[in-house]
Formats: sequence, C-alpha cells, structure tokens
Amino acid sequence: MLQYLNLLVNNKCKDKAPAHFKPEYCNSIDEINNEWKEACADFNNLYSEIHEVYENIISIIEFNKKKRELIKEEDLGVIYAEKKKSKMS
Repeated sequence: MLQYLNLLVNNKCKDKAPAHFKPEYCNSIDEINNEWKEACADFNNLYSEIHEVYENIISIIEFNKKKRELIKEEDLGVIYAEKKKSKMS
C-alpha cells in the first residue's frame, strides 16, 4: 500500500502505478466511475419522482382552493336568491 501511495505522490497524484502495486479496490477506476454514474442516475431518478410528487401536491392544493372559492360563490348565490325571494314575498 505504501508503495502505491508513494507512486501516486511521485507522479503528482496521477494513477500510473502498476496494477500489482495497487490495492484491490483501486484496480479498476472504470468500475468506480461506472458505480458513481449509476448512483448519480439513481439519485436523479429519485429526485425526479419526488419533484413530481411535490408538483402533484401543489396541484391538489390549487384545485382545493378553486373548489372552496366555487363553493363560496355558490353559497353566496343561494343566499342572495333566498333574500330576493323573501323580499318579494
């Protein structure tokens, strides 16, 4: 391991060390990059799903506000009509 680290330092942190000096987990930088890309893709998918849920929640809140306004307008219309009837009677 120390030989591997020394080779990295001497080469200005570029991984030019022979494979037999590298620890097992460092043998494939491509494998690490692929795992990283896969993890990033999974995170982006999860973020998209969460964002979609939030958008749906916002949409439901807006629909409920509109529904409440329509109910108020309808109730006011009924009250107005009842008052008009009582004045005419």
